[in-house]
Amino acid sequence: AVGHTTASAAHTTAHAASAVGHAAATAASAVGHATADAASAVGHGAVNAVSAVGHTAANAASAVGHTAANAASAVGHTTANAAHTTANAASAVGHTTANVASAVGHTTANAAHTTANAASAVGHTTANAASAVGHTTANAAHTTANAASAV
Repeated sequence: AVGHTTASAAHTTAHAASAVGHAAATAASAVGHATADAASAVGHGAVNAVSAVGHTAANAASAVGHTAANAASAVGHTTANAAHTTANAASAVGHTTANVASAVGHTTANAAHTTANAASAVGHTTANAASAVGHTTANAAHTTANAASAV
């Protein structure tokens, strides 16, 4: 009876320790994800702002170029076509630059999520290992109690 009581107490302790470990891992995971979400929001917001500025500038430059091309069209279609080609090239450069900045910002935000997931995995692995040790100790105590009971 004493051995079984001790073994039961060891199981209770192991379950409590496991619950604390998992709760700590879950809390750490929540903080990591919240931090990642905040960093992601800031990163995405900054990227979208830069992207908006780049696209707005590209559109303005394109409008100026096309307006000039249309004026030149009155003089000669050959000259106007060359001006349109130049305006399209300037527009393409502006949009490409804005897209590259957007891709870099999104990659950085995704890396923050990856880091949070890794930290969460470590916490849960540690909690599971502690739980396994506690259960092994409790099972050994039951085995000892069963042997003593048999004698």
